[in-house]
Amino acid sequence: MYPMQLTSYRDVFKLNSLEKTLVKIAEQLQKDRDFFFLANLLSYCLASRKEPRNQIIFTILSLKEKGVLKPVSLE
Repeated sequence: MYPMQLTSYRDVFKLNSLEKTLVKIAEQLQKDRDFFFLANLLSYCLASRKEPRNQIIFTILSLKEKGVLKPVSLE
């Protein structure tokens, strides 16, 4: 599990409601530090939404493929 960051590309894509929720949660997680971990994003989303775990994981992967989430090096 490597750290992630939100990119500015999120404004380029039309996001569905679950994607928007994930982005908002990621913004809150990233506010404390300049990065967040996918496990934390998943945990917070599972606690706040009633979607199945698989759907949330698929949506996180979709955001990563779109370039909305990007891996970060902590060096």
